[in-house]
Amino acid sequence: MKVGDLIRDRELGDVGLIVEIDDIRAASKDPARAPYCILYEGKLEWHRSDYIDYECEVIASSNR
Repeated sequence: MKVGDLIRDRELGDVGLIVEIDDIRAASKDPARAPYCILYEGKLEWHRSDYIDYECEVIASSNR
């Protein structure tokens, strides 16, 4: 997944936009470091890679 992708939680149906992927957080060995910043319901929220990769799906891909 990449910045600009519109994603949806497969179970809950929540939709969000990936606005940032922090490479330093992603490279960290600490599982609590959440590299994906998602715009969801007007708020920015950081999420872990395992959630984004396994529980979400891209519904509109960015052209970047």
